[in-house]
Amino acid sequence: MARNNQGKNRKAKKKPRGGQPTPRSGAKNPGSPSPIRVKDRVHLPTTNDFLLVAEVERLHPECAPIIDYSQITAGTESLEVFSLQLYWRLRARGEDLERPVFMAFCHLNANRLTDYIRSRLNEGAYPLDIDEILSEVYFRFDRHLRGLGAGPFLDPNFAWKPPRGGWTLFHMLTAATNAIIEEQLEWLTASARPLPGMPTIRVNPPRALIDLTSSLIEDNRTTLKEKDLHQWVVHSTLTLSPEHRRVLHLKDQQKLSMAEIAEELDTSPMDAARVLCEAREAYRDRILTLLADFVGPPHAGASPTKASDRSPAPIRKLPSVDQRPDESEDDDA
Repeated sequence: MARNNQGKNRKAKKKPRGGQPTPRSGAKNPGSPSPIRVKDRVHLPTTNDFLLVAEVERLHPECAPIIDYSQITAGTESLEVFSLQLYWRLRARGEDLERPVFMAFCHLNANRLTDYIRSRLNEGAYPLDIDEILSEVYFRFDRHLRGLGAGPFLDPNFAWKPPRGGWTLFHMLTAATNAIIEEQLEWLTASARPLPGMPTIRVNPPRALIDLTSSLIEDNRTTLKEKDLHQWVVHSTLTLSPEHRRVLHLKDQQKLSMAEIAEELDTSPMDAARVLCEAREAYRDRILTLLADFVGPPHAGASPTKASDRSPAPIRKLPSVDQRPDESEDDDA
């Protein structure tokens, strides 16, 4: 009896796994996988996924069953397994693509592709738009399935490598995602000026940088349309050093505090604040350089002052990306 009571009163001490101290909350774990490893996770289907497939089958009975569950071994259900079945079905139809099946495929892969895109953008501190990238992946994947080629990739070596062996369907989709991200980065980095008649890529710059850029442009007695302004913000951000671009991304895009930024940069809050100030100054110089290219040195490059403290200057309207070279917004003819 004494031994039993002793066993009940004894409290086992909790030991961290692997004999390592338990990390504090929010601390970075050097052994943790990079966010880019999201493609190696096993993504399981949710209730909404099953409901979507059932609804597509109800609306399009000629395509039923969308997924043949009898061909899937119990315990192996995953988005990869479901998507593979849909992929080979779509490949077999070629140009005669079953749109309901393609829609189900896009829905099943949307969440895991979105997670991957977000991890890539956060890792590189890129102010790109997630939905723009995802829609571009699906658009070019549609062309691939219908036998219209790999798509208009800038990388001539890109090819849709079919899933076989260790190369999964998700690897194929993320390879296309990487190519599109690199393509957009190359385009936006090279496009310092809006090109007349050519639409820009949809981007997602942080509001803080938009407001700062707008203030600098207004101070130089210049106006610019919002989507062209966004292109300037992204172009100027991408031409910064990786350190400056990252600290601006952490502060303005992810809304982290200085203590959290210091932890991400593995430095002190004081040093993090110094790097942030340097990044904002470098960004400001990029915008003033762009202004100098457009309106010339008399108004560009001037330090911000009140309008009453300087002589008035004519307001210059910079050309829009939707405006052709021979068109003018003020032309009433």
